[in-house]
Parts: sequence; C-alpha cells; structure tokens
Amino acid sequence: MAGEAVAYFGRGISAAISSMIAQSSPPEIIDAVVTIFRNSLVESNFTSSCPVAAAAVEGSSTPAALTAAGESFTSWESLLTSFFWQQGQPSETAAQWATVVIASIEGATLMAKAQHTTSPLDRIGAHLKALVSAPS
Repeated sequence: MAGEAVAYFGRGISAAISSMIAQSSPPEIIDAVVTIFRNSLVESNFTSSCPVAAAAVEGSSTPAALTAAGESFTSWESLLTSFFWQQGQPSETAAQWATVVIASIEGATLMAKAQHTTSPLDRIGAHLKALVSAPS
C-alpha cells in the first residue's frame, strides 16, 4: 500500500511537469514545482512533506515504497533533463540541472518542514531560477 501511495504521488508530479513543459520557460517550471511542494507543506501546517522523499529515507522498512521513490525521482529527472536539453542546454548540463533542481527542492522541503517555514523553499526557488536563467 505504501508503495502505491508513493507511486501515485510521483506520477502526479511527473504529470504536472509534463503538462508544463510545452508552455513554460525554465524559471516557470522551477516556480511551479516549488509551488507544489510549498502548498503541500502549508496546507498540512508543515506536518506533511513529499512522500517520495520520505519513502527514500525510510525505504529499508518498505521496499516497494523505496522502489517507487527511485522510479519517481528517475522520472522527474528524465523529464527535466529532456526539457533543459530542448531549451538548448548540452546533454550533460541538462542532466546536472535536473538533478540539482530535484535534490535542492527536496532538501529545501525537508528543511522547511523541520523549521516550520517556507523560507528554505523560497530561497532555493530563487537560486534555481537564477541558475536556469543564466547564459550558458
């Protein structure tokens, strides 16, 4: 059951990213993903964060959830890598940016939950938007 819940959330984020790709710029994608995670925290009064990250952290007790988390992260990275590449980044840079975006937002989400503030997400969102806006 935990594995399916993680997979469901992961597919939701993948679908959101996919739907934005055709009509968004890199900074807009960053804003949208940060907003999804910020809203989840605020709506739960900072009691809930990303179930994909939670499954990755606690995965040894629920292997199906850990597998679903890995698949979700892979999907998100793949979508963002393809998007950044389509925006003109070299393949390696596109892959690096995708990893940095996902890892940074996930880390900032954990910090925001622990600190009971969206400030880490706001700061990382601003930094990531600057990264993907900078000329290469």
